[in-house]
Amino acid sequence: MINQDLIINWLLTYKYFVLFPIMVVEGPLANMAAGFLTSLSIFNPFIALPIIIAGDVTGDVIYYFIGYFAHSFKWALWITHKLGFEKHRERVIKSFQDHGGKLLLLGKLTHALGMVFLVGAGYSKISLKKFIWYNTLGTIIKSSALLGVGYLAGAAYRTYHAYFEYGSFIISIGSLILVGLFYYFFHKFSVIDKKECLE
Repeated sequence: MINQDLIINWLLTYKYFVLFPIMVVEGPLANMAAGFLTSLSIFNPFIALPIIIAGDVTGDVIYYFIGYFAHSFKWALWITHKLGFEKHRERVIKSFQDHGGKLLLLGKLTHALGMVFLVGAGYSKISLKKFIWYNTLGTIIKSSALLGVGYLAGAAYRTYHAYFEYGSFIISIGSLILVGLFYYFFHKFSVIDKKECLE
């Protein structure tokens, strides 16, 4: 997993050029980071969102092909075996044949189990066209939501930062006033004490 601070630094440095590859590798974090930068007017949401969707779908197609070629490559077979597909082969295939679209949407909106559904779709040999259609639909919903979450986080940060600066300014002014009052009264009482001593 890529560190979120590193993602933001890359996006600040290379902007849209690096957004697509980061989305392929680390979708949700990059998605929210883009929303955060959108709130700061660094990213344009109408440019960022299509790139985010394209990158996320591309990453999902990679998982699809892992399942699709499970019996062609040992490493792919090992993955499907670990996911339990080999043990429940007929059940998995039937589920995707009967409810492929619903399962893909469910997997897309359930991030923790998303990879299982993506690999399962390929393993079940559902058509790539159908996979991309439903997956893109789910991605549009999810990516828009995550972009919004990132935007709200950025807006909250800006509000906090503004209040923090305002509060710091008030504290600084207040401190100067207190120092001034202290100096004034200290000087005043010093003068009074000197007069009393002379009397």
